[in-house]
Amino acid sequence: MATQGYYDRVQDFATRLRQRKVETSLDAAKGTAELLRQLVTSSRLSDPQSLLDEVKRVGLTLQAAQPTELVIGNIARRVLHIIREEVEADEEGQDEDLEVDHAQKESAPAMGGLSRAFRSPLGVGNRTLSLHTLLDHDAVEEPLRQLRLSGGHGPATKLDASRHQDSPKKKSQPVTFWARKQEVIDGVNDLIEELKDIDSSIANQAVEHIHANEVILTFGYSRTVLQFLKRAREKRFFQAVVAEAAPTYEGQRMARELAALGIQTTAISDSAIYAMMARVNKVDVCASLKWIYWLFLRGSVLLFPAAGAPQTIFAPWHPT
Repeated sequence: MATQGYYDRVQDFATRLRQRKVETSLDAAKGTAELLRQLVTSSRLSDPQSLLDEVKRVGLTLQAAQPTELVIGNIARRVLHIIREEVEADEEGQDEDLEVDHAQKESAPAMGGLSRAFRSPLGVGNRTLSLHTLLDHDAVEEPLRQLRLSGGHGPATKLDASRHQDSPKKKSQPVTFWARKQEVIDGVNDLIEELKDIDSSIANQAVEHIHANEVILTFGYSRTVLQFLKRAREKRFFQAVVAEAAPTYEGQRMARELAALGIQTTAISDSAIYAMMARVNKVDVCASLKWIYWLFLRGSVLLFPAAGAPQTIFAPWHPT
């Protein structure tokens, strides 16, 4: 279980999500990943199943605060996947250790019948019978005499006596923690670094998707789309058409910044989107835009601008 202070931070972030103070999906993803990293780091759970339950609990709490922010659930599932991978790796390591132990036992030479016969009776006595001591009277009589004195149960050794004396004074074993916890923390750290570099990773693929003399339609303002088109402009010449996204009109800001980069840009009203689709080669819309409600088959996107009425952009021939 984590500390009470941690759950207070979870509730504070959930309140910010509920009040829409977390503006972008990227911020929501980073906040969720950092909270889950704190959970794994500060938890004092001894088994991975308890850790999985706690991650699910925090993920459901944050998802309930903002159900339309699907990235929260995706980040929680990524962390759950990291934990399950380490559980499987731990189980495979244990199986390999058992196989090695079994192979060593099979490869060990078996004791023959003559060797067992030359051992002292019931494994007692300080001497082992051999051809040299087989006729030694004391080597045989001493173990038998001890056996008769003990009533047939064998003499109690010093080790057995010490175990019997120490048994009432057993100390409680310390609580052991999961050995692969650090690997899970490293995996979550890699996930956070991936989120920090997500814009540049997407922009690096721009040349593969945008070709020369194409017409690209986008909607509103998005930092990711801006970096994507900026990287494509370094090696491709194309035209951009930007819908203004009323009533916030963030598309006008997007059009100004694209024009400043040397891209031929046209700003249009939202009602002109359908008319422009015949001239558009590709539709480039960031999935983190707050207007996107659902992504349909074959590239259709259902948008909910702040004005209220939903709008659907159909791009059946341009799913990219």
